[in-house]
Parts: sequence; C-alpha cells; structure tokens
Amino acid sequence: MPLSTVVSIETATDPNALTHYNQLNAATSRRCDARRDRRQAVDFLEGEARKLPAGFSHDYLSDPGNTSRKATSSRSLRFALIIIFLVLAAQFESLRDPL
Repeated sequence: MPLSTVVSIETATDPNALTHYNQLNAATSRRCDARRDRRQAVDFLEGEARKLPAGFSHDYLSDPGNTSRKATSSRSLRFALIIIFLVLAAQFESLRDPL
C-alpha cells in the first residue's frame, strides 16, 4: 500500500503566532497618529468597524472613553512617592531622614 493513499504533503505559509482576545482570533492595532486626540481616533475606528463583514466584531483592550491619562499618571506618581518615602522611613527608622 503506497503512503500517498493515506497522506498528502503540501507547502503553505502560516503566521508564527496567533493572537487571541476573549478566546477568539484577534488583530491588534496601536494608536500612532499624534495629530488626533483619543476621541477622534475612537470615532474613526468605530466608523471603520461598521464596514466589517458580517460575523466580525471588535472590542477594546482598554476603556476607549477614558481620556484622562494625565490625571491618572499624576495620581500614580504621588502614590509611588508616598510608598518610597514610607520604605525609606522604615529603613532609617525616622520620618525626618528620608527627606
């Protein structure tokens, strides 16, 4: 019995990795247009998503409406400085020396 009756060999190219989101195949895009603000970018993507064929869907990895990155980063910085101060105060066993 020849092997060709059971097996066929063909050459093809495949991606080296498939990305998934919510257990579905996914494509990721990143925002790189500095001339537009975040809201304009989201509106553009929503318009393009309406053009997708039936059966396709889209979702965001982060909240697209959250445009207050500056406020979040300043809060994070303050919190990090407080933690650093407390660690140094514990190490020096004084509240005055870390300053």
